[in-house]
Amino acid sequence: MIDLFHGTTLIVQSPLILEDNTRTDFGHGFYCTSSPQQAKERALEKFHASIAREAYVNEYEMSLPPADFKILRFVGPTEEWIDFVYNNRNKKGFKHDYDIVYGPVADNKLNQLFALYEDGIITKNQLRIQATSHNLKDQYLFHTKRSLEILKFKRAIKVAQIQNNKPKTKKGWTPKR
Repeated sequence: MIDLFHGTTLIVQSPLILEDNTRTDFGHGFYCTSSPQQAKERALEKFHASIAREAYVNEYEMSLPPADFKILRFVGPTEEWIDFVYNNRNKKGFKHDYDIVYGPVADNKLNQLFALYEDGIITKNQLRIQATSHNLKDQYLFHTKRSLEILKFKRAIKVAQIQNNKPKTKKGWTPKR
C-alpha cells in the first residue's frame, strides 16, 4: 500500500477521469503525488487562482495494481520522459492507453526549459541535463476508470479557507503516519 495525495479546492472521495483542455504532462486523468507538501502547494495554487472558499489535500491509499494493468514508469527525466510530456502537451490527438503513468513532474521550474526546447533554442539533451539538476517531485496519473479502483479515500485535510473575506492558510501541516 502506498499513500498518495491530491491537492485541490474540493474534497474528492470518488475521483473521476476528467478530460479538459489543459496541457498536462501525462494526459487526461486523475493526478496524485507521494508528496503531501507538493499536494498542499497545488491546492493553494488552485485556491488562490479561483473563487473557492477552501482548499484540501485529499489522501488516498493505493493498493497494488493488477498484473494486467498497463503501466508506464519514468525513473527520472529521461529523453523518453521528455518526448512523452512534449507529446501530451503539444500534439493534438496524441493519446495513450496506459492505465497508470508515473514519473517526475515538469513543474513551473521546468516549464521555461520546455518552452526553450519547444522553440528549438535548446536540445532535448540540454533539457534533460537541466531537468536532472532539479529536485523534481513525482506524479501518478490514473488514466482509466479501472485504475481509480485501486485508490481508497482516507481523508481530506483543509489547508486553506476564506474567513471574513480574507484567505487563511494553515502552516506546517504534515500527514499523520
